[in-house]
Amino acid sequence: MKASSFFGFTRNVAMAHPFVSSYARPVPGVPFAIDLEGRQVIGSDIWQLKKAGLINSTFVQLFGPKGCGKSAVQKMWAAFAYMRRGADMERIRIVIHDRKPEGEASEYAKLAAITGSITFEMGSMQVNPFERKLFLNQTGGKDVYELGMLDIAKILAEYTDGPLSPLEYYALRVAMFEMLTHYDELVWSPEVLQQICGSLNSSMLAAYHRTLNEKLIVKTTDRLANLQLEVLRTKVEGQINELKEADHLLQFSDLIGPAISVSARLGNLLNGKIGRMFGFKHSLYDIRTQRAVVKDWRGMDDDAETLARWIDNNITINAAEMNRKDLLPTVELDDERHKSMRNARYTDSLLFLTEIARGLEMLNIGSSHWYNSMRPGEEGSESWNKGDLVIRNMGLRVYGNITNETGYKREVQEREQISTREVNRMATLPKFCFAAKLQGEDGPMTFFRTIASQKLIKDILETDSAVAKMTEKGDLRSDDYLQRYAQANNFTYIG
Repeated sequence: MKASSFFGFTRNVAMAHPFVSSYARPVPGVPFAIDLEGRQVIGSDIWQLKKAGLINSTFVQLFGPKGCGKSAVQKMWAAFAYMRRGADMERIRIVIHDRKPEGEASEYAKLAAITGSITFEMGSMQVNPFERKLFLNQTGGKDVYELGMLDIAKILAEYTDGPLSPLEYYALRVAMFEMLTHYDELVWSPEVLQQICGSLNSSMLAAYHRTLNEKLIVKTTDRLANLQLEVLRTKVEGQINELKEADHLLQFSDLIGPAISVSARLGNLLNGKIGRMFGFKHSLYDIRTQRAVVKDWRGMDDDAETLARWIDNNITINAAEMNRKDLLPTVELDDERHKSMRNARYTDSLLFLTEIARGLEMLNIGSSHWYNSMRPGEEGSESWNKGDLVIRNMGLRVYGNITNETGYKREVQEREQISTREVNRMATLPKFCFAAKLQGEDGPMTFFRTIASQKLIKDILETDSAVAKMTEKGDLRSDDYLQRYAQANNFTYIG
């Protein structure tokens, strides 16, 4: 009896089989890749890596050129997260930022349809960033997180005309106080805030100062409760009461010009092309609290998208500060993350999110082409340094083909502390093959190929419908083809 034979060591024979591995440990998470070196099945469970102390944060960044399979990896992570959502409905909230067209729909439309998620076309939303439910200190509570709302107001005032002066910021605070205390929550909006800034008066300023004094007294009272000596308590109370009665040096006449300037800033924003994104057509709270959401950014002006993303990041930061877990996504996919990095304020908000990522129950997966896609400006500039710090803060960096550009290869090699052989191999990776190394991990890179069922590939991962349509062969003898040809060329078809 004759059969094919393989000459070599037993270890090599075993490792040649695609489903044999020298590892006997169970695979954590959902299997999604095969180790190209050892044929080990690789599982996806970022939270377990964080729990084990193998990574510092659950922020992940994919790098690679167009067509290497970055979006496919993100879709697989999303699909696995949806699977987990089915078993854990109360904890999993998934948000996908979708920017690329796929045929007549968006790239993630198939995934959205199959998983039953809601797709929001962000360019036509018209939302109110001062929606009260976004700023409640706790779910079902009544107290509003005023500083969070003030942060959003400051973003709007600074977006088109640059940083506010100290007096402009003071005028904005007075106007925000007036809106929150004297207007119904149903009319809280950027438009109302603009009108208040343009009609600020001395009574508003006096009421604001009275409230500041009342807050000072409340804080002092709380602090005095810890004082044991009656004499010291009486002395401090006297000092605070004396300060409360003192005249404030800031007079209304000092704020007239700054208040008009802030009103003009808000007017420039609201009456320009960006202003179309604001209104009461949809609820930001409803968008953020869905179990599964695809945010379709296609067709939205770049400046408007960047502002919306900046506000979105700020709401996430506020939610973390308020411990509002109902407003925090559990899984967030940020395809083409670099598109908003040109705005310094957005980069600041993303950088802050990566800095506090240790305390967030959130898996954030972004993708970009290469390092400099995330680092706008000249090397060493403030924007470049902030983008670079965002990259450094990632708990896991995954690379597709890094191309043969010498400078980039050298930087990847130094950042990941890998060998020349490894970085050269990264420059020749085929589609759907990647390399990764855990944050601060010693040892070699892990090279892997993603795996997916044929149904997952066909129904979710396939992203080249334009090419498929152009290469689809038509039957020139069919009645359907001849009818369409006749109609397109104004012929009369006789069957």
